[in-house]
Amino acid sequence: MAPIKVGCPAILIALLAGLAAPISVKGDQIDDYIKAQMRQLHIPGASLAIVRDGHIAKAQGYGFANLELQASARKDTVYEIGSTSKQFTAAAIMMLVEEDKVRLDDTITKYFTEAPQRWRGITIRHLLTHTSGIQNHVAVPHWLDVFRTNLAFETTPSRDEL
Repeated sequence: MAPIKVGCPAILIALLAGLAAPISVKGDQIDDYIKAQMRQLHIPGASLAIVRDGHIAKAQGYGFANLELQASARKDTVYEIGSTSKQFTAAAIMMLVEEDKVRLDDTITKYFTEAPQRWRGITIRHLLTHTSGIQNHVAVPHWLDVFRTNLAFETTPSRDEL
């Protein structure tokens, strides 16, 4: 088996996007398709949910969630997706921009009124381009406890401030 690359489950999700349209495919055809794609792309495991009209039509785990432990993937397996969600967030924001519901140059304090004062000049564009200067507090132990104490968050100086 070839080495596994980070983000492979996301590739499988993209391949499944075509299945989201109204289809009359039987469960075993979906299973066969998933298994074939996993073999072809060397994906060790995946979890799938097909939701139709607000109800789960199919939920299934395939392969392994952990190769080292030989732990099977289940329909409720939680995967670390890393930065994959950034693409979906950006696409969703751009859809809101196209609908004139959000502007890229709106400040985040327009939508997040409880944000620290120091963030008042940060725009949605800054967040999408990773140029806000907001530090990665998630990497700091007990970051949520710090956030709840309403301490002022520090930002990295912008190019203009340097």
